[in-house]
Amino acid sequence: SPTSGRIAYQMSDRNTFAKTDIWIYNDLTRTPTRLTNDGNSGNPYWMGDGERVVWITRDGSGVHVRRQRWDGTGTPETLFSGDSTILYVVPSPSGSRWGVVKNGGFSDLYVTEGEPPGALRPLVISPNGEGGPRFSPDGRWIAYFGDESGQTEVYVIAANGDGGRHQVSTDGGGEPVWAPDGKTLYYRTGGSLVAATIETSPAFSVTSRTPLFPDRFVGSGNVAEYDVSRDGKNF
Repeated sequence: SPTSGRIAYQMSDRNTFAKTDIWIYNDLTRTPTRLTNDGNSGNPYWMGDGERVVWITRDGSGVHVRRQRWDGTGTPETLFSGDSTILYVVPSPSGSRWGVVKNGGFSDLYVTEGEPPGALRPLVISPNGEGGPRFSPDGRWIAYFGDESGQTEVYVIAANGDGGRHQVSTDGGGEPVWAPDGKTLYYRTGGSLVAATIETSPAFSVTSRTPLFPDRFVGSGNVAEYDVSRDGKNF
């Protein structure tokens, strides 16, 4: 969570692996607690306040984007619903803007704004696939992966769509995650976790790319299978 001390994750039932629910792990008490019980929920993300979790629930009527406090108090609120092509939804740190990935044969990236969110606005649409969006800590930028070049690379684009995209990785990359200070963007490539140093003023640029450690962990090639702690020291 943005305030540290808790991890939101999805877990499958151990019998059939067909059902998934949202769980919260409290690092202070070393205790996992179940948040949902419908067997159709996944892809959790923290709101910027560190108190609420957003996730996707799927049923016969489509996809529902829901939100609730991490401790399960209160009633889950449905932010918006859509068709089954919605894969996952990622909130900005302020919660006023949302990145949405839809699958129309190949996945595309959309943005919606407001509380509750309004109509989806296309951000990156191509004949290839895009996904894995993560907002920068200031909410101005979205990192994502795309395979327009023939291999998957990490890109950054302004959340308002201005200025075009900026390529971050150079020899393949995916699963981007921002450092809490917004000056580093992590991604996975070639068996390593890489830290790219980012400058956004006066113009967007990547000033260095540094492999941090060997990457021997589970990878989806889609949403990031890792995260960074608030102090930027733990993965």
